[in-house]
Amino acid sequence: MGTYARPGRKPINTSGRKLAAGLSRMGDTFLKDKQAEKAKKARDVEEAQKLLKKRSDQADRAFTKGYDSAYDKIQQFGKNLSDENQDVFRGEVLNLIEGKRDEISDWIKDNPEASPIELKEKINTGTEFIGNLSNTLTNLEAARMQYEAARDLKPGEEGALVPGYNPELIKFFEAQDMNYANMHMTVDDNGGFRISIVDEENLGNALNNLGENDSLEFTSFNATDLLDNAVKGDGFFRTVEPFDYSEMKEMIDSEINKSGGKSTFGTKGKDGEIIYNQDAIKDYYTNDKLGQAHLNEFATEGNSEGYWMAYGDEVVGDDGEIAYSNQIDNYSPEALQVNILDGFLGSLPKAKPVRTKGY
Repeated sequence: MGTYARPGRKPINTSGRKLAAGLSRMGDTFLKDKQAEKAKKARDVEEAQKLLKKRSDQADRAFTKGYDSAYDKIQQFGKNLSDENQDVFRGEVLNLIEGKRDEISDWIKDNPEASPIELKEKINTGTEFIGNLSNTLTNLEAARMQYEAARDLKPGEEGALVPGYNPELIKFFEAQDMNYANMHMTVDDNGGFRISIVDEENLGNALNNLGENDSLEFTSFNATDLLDNAVKGDGFFRTVEPFDYSEMKEMIDSEINKSGGKSTFGTKGKDGEIIYNQDAIKDYYTNDKLGQAHLNEFATEGNSEGYWMAYGDEVVGDDGEIAYSNQIDNYSPEALQVNILDGFLGSLPKAKPVRTKGY
């Protein structure tokens, strides 16, 4: 069996090695042939570009994995819309993705000495970006489904959207249905995605011509923040729905039961049924400070505008169409309190008439 012969140690200096001869010859060639020198530089540039592209492609591949997921969300979002009506918003989302990809790619090219850790951190910003965008699109699609289920109901009809809650979101979906050209999706400093509905060129002209005391407004909202809060419990929309009297009834029943069935609010009959004193209950919610506070809480918290609209009566408008009397523009907490109290009293069982002996 042969033995391994260690090769002689290579000189660490260039001189004396074939490298030096090669450099000399290349120098002589370039002195004689400027075209050859120019071609060499071009090849160097090309090879450097290939190397940088290889690094950039590594980032691009990592980014593309997330892109594929986000693209699926883009395809899902507004799937009930025509292709034409999806174009504007889809273009905005793709612009975000491509812009972020270019940002990462340019950074890699501009930082060829970046360490593997620095590269990974930069690529991770793209992954996080795609994840946030994908989550926002998922929530936006869930909101759109709710919007589509209620959008065609008459204002004030049970189940219809309450226009006073997240009106920006309603305006966005309406703009998308019309394929409004001036929809924009951008990234805020906090990483959230902002949707704006405005002609940016006209906005620029307006800004240039505004006086010191002139005001400016247009529809714009951080969609990521709004949708995240909705998912956590605020809800995407509120709808017209009847007020639930169960909490009020439980509170009154509790007082009657605690008193042993003999309360100013009512008494218990021989079969255990509660006989309500509606006058006393009305007086409590009308004149007692604690009762007033409870009634005010019912009328101002939660879906107060939706409850108000649900109390509206059907009316025939000037155009002959059926409409509803209670709308956002005539809502007030005081008027809702009256509706709630009257409705609650009307929901309580009436005391049976007492029979008296007659002749």
